[in-house]
Amino acid sequence: MNQPGYGKVNASAGGRFRRLAIFTVVTAAVGTGIYFTLPKNAVPPVPAAASPAPSVKTALPGSGSSASETFSAGENVPAAAGDPDPVIERAPGKETAGLPAPEADPETAKAAQETTVPVPEEKTASAIPVRKGIAHVTDPADEGPYCPPDSLEPGGFAENMHSIRTLLEQGKVSIAAARTRNLLKETNFASEQFREAAKLLNEISRKEPASSGGREIEYIVRSGDSLIRLARHHRLTPAALAAANGIPANAGLRIGQKLKIPVGSAVWMIRIRKRARLLELFRDKDLTAVYDVGIGRRDSTPAGRFVLRETVSTPLYPLPGGGMAPAGSPENQLGACWLGLGDSLNRPTGYGIHGTPDEKSVSASISSGCIRMRNAEVVELASRVPEGTFVLIEN
Repeated sequence: MNQPGYGKVNASAGGRFRRLAIFTVVTAAVGTGIYFTLPKNAVPPVPAAASPAPSVKTALPGSGSSASETFSAGENVPAAAGDPDPVIERAPGKETAGLPAPEADPETAKAAQETTVPVPEEKTASAIPVRKGIAHVTDPADEGPYCPPDSLEPGGFAENMHSIRTLLEQGKVSIAAARTRNLLKETNFASEQFREAAKLLNEISRKEPASSGGREIEYIVRSGDSLIRLARHHRLTPAALAAANGIPANAGLRIGQKLKIPVGSAVWMIRIRKRARLLELFRDKDLTAVYDVGIGRRDSTPAGRFVLRETVSTPLYPLPGGGMAPAGSPENQLGACWLGLGDSLNRPTGYGIHGTPDEKSVSASISSGCIRMRNAEVVELASRVPEGTFVLIEN
């Protein structure tokens, strides 16, 4: 018994099947026609994945220029005008692809060999030995100190200098010192005018009293005391302590001897300016003296804050072949005096301020890192500044 609507459903399913079959046949026919119609080389092959080829730098021949262009290996390099082949394919590390290596012209090769100049072997700065007392190849060509132009008119500067000398002749040392400090402030630091006025200040400072007007205490010498030991304990120099008592600086002490020890004496400070090759000495914050100095080659003099750790008069100098060079010997590189620097009184740095047997080397950069001074001036400096004095080295 037929169910109602069964024939209608069956007819609908048959129609869909026929349409699907027709679509499939048409699609297959169109695809086959396209496949046989297109040329086979129209679809480029897909290259295999590979690491990028190294680039080859080559100059363009015949261009009349030294400029070069960079091409990847295997890339076509355009040839110059007049080249028989318009395109040459290059590969790294091989001869030109598809072309034999050109034969060298004997006459051209001979001419090139005759005109070839051998290049001397260059020595690097590190291969050149460093010798003490001789400027290194890497040192600046200008070994002189920094010296800016003068800032004052010559006539006005000369007039100021004359008036200061007049005050000095009249015995007005303190006023002359104050006028000189003011003149130094008006001149360009490290200029010729500054250096000339600084020499006058050094002359004035030698006439100023060593004491700063502090009080004195009485001390009775005990067993084991010496001028050096007492001076170190009271932040004085042996020369200042001896001068306060009217005795020689190398005098011996006896037990029970009475000494006057200055208390509240001057506070000293040293500032060294490497570029200007100058050492400035300050007493109670006032500029007292200025000295020329030499510094280390290849910027070997350290910059920073230090203390004057020790003072050694007539120091000995160890010789490279053994033995010691005495003070005053041309082989003694420390000169007349050694002022050792330290991070503290108990931590030496190996650097110091010292004299030199070659005073022409002052203001140059040829030491191993220490500060060089003229012998008479380093002795004068050592007689003023006690151990523990603050030292500032600036670039």
